This record gives sequence, structure tokens and C-alpha cells, in this order.
Amino acid sequence: VPAAGFNGERVVMVAAGGAHTVALSEAGHVFTWGDGKYGQLGHGDHENQLATRQVEAGRFRGVKVVFVAAGGRHTVAVTAGGSVYTWGFGVDGQLGHGDNNNRNLPTLVGDGALGRVVMAACGNEHTLAVTQDGALWACGKNLWGQLGLNDVADRHVFERVGAEAFGGAKVVVAAAGFGHSAAVTEDGALWTWGHGSEGKLGHGNAGSWDTRISSP
Repeated sequence: VPAAGFNGERVVMVAAGGAHTVALSEAGHVFTWGDGKYGQLGHGDHENQLATRQVEAGRFRGVKVVFVAAGGRHTVAVTAGGSVYTWGFGVDGQLGHGDNNNRNLPTLVGDGALGRVVMAACGNEHTLAVTQDGALWACGKNLWGQLGLNDVADRHVFERVGAEAFGGAKVVVAAAGFGHSAAVTEDGALWTWGHGSEGKLGHGNAGSWDTRISSP
């Protein structure tokens, strides 16, 4: 993509969703393109974008964005202050706003409710967030236990995943797939949970799902 498509700014991060793409510039600006049917591009409409287009910086209250993630049909941005903004498809609660509505503009998730967030991960229909103090939060679809809350009930607001699930260790990074999730803790341990067909949880079996968080 030509640098001109990013206003000449240096790109430092990119995320690919189901049919849309999100890029982050060194200046902290967010650019999106691709499928916009559910508002996942954050431009206030449902139009597709065939070229890069910047999301209005003012939508993030003028604060620099430092991390972006893209799901099946939704998008997440984390600001330098640790705030989380979500937008796009919200039918399964993956936007974390307490409802199942779509959003076509970046919308702040309960300011400070999660603590200072440092990164996020988007699955097809669920979202994970990791805070500076090592806590993991989850919301969205939970049909296969992919939220790590030891049940299969969807969540429309972010709920903290029990620290005991990781042996008391702090989570430093998380990842989310179609129906499963993974996290790495500060001691270097890897934990996986959710839909386990094809053996993608790494537990030595091809079980249909596992709501328990465990180490491969």
C-alpha cells in the first residue's frame, strides 16, 4: 500500500479481520479498509472502502492509539492511556457495551472499568483484553467456552477471567481464534481453551471443546 495512503505516516502495526484490515501509524492514527457492512471500519457508515481511510482521530478523544485488533466483523483500539474503543458487529456482545447493538463509530468501553489495558485480541465473535496488572478480560460469544469463564454463556460486558486459572501468574499477551483462545503468562507458560476440534488447543486430543483453561 503506498505511503500516501497513510498520509505519509510510518505504519507500525496491522491487523486483519474477516474481510477488513486495520493499520496503526507511528503517530497513533488508525486506518481501515475493506468490508464495512457492520460498521467495522469506524467511519460512521456501512460502506466498503477499497483504499485506506483514516478513522477520525477525534473519535479517540485526541489520545494516541497504540494497539489495534480486528475480529470477524468488529474492531478494537487501545489508547496510550489504556482505554478501549470497540466498533462493528456487536450481536454476540463482543463490543463489551452491555448490549447486542452494532456500532459504526469507535465507542469507548466504560472508561477505566477494566483498568489500564495494554493489548487486545479479537476472535470471530469474542474479544479479549489484557491489562497492565496482568488481568485478562473477555466478552462476546461463548458457545464453546472461548471466554475462559468455565461456562458457555455469552457476555455483553467484559468480565475478568479468574487469576487462579493461570496459576496466579500475570497474563502478558492473549490471542483469539474462531472459537478458541490462548494466553501467555509472565512465567512463559501457554494456556489454551475453547473449541478444540482438530486438536488446536494442543492438549493431545481432538475434543469438541473445553471450557477449562489449561496448559498444552
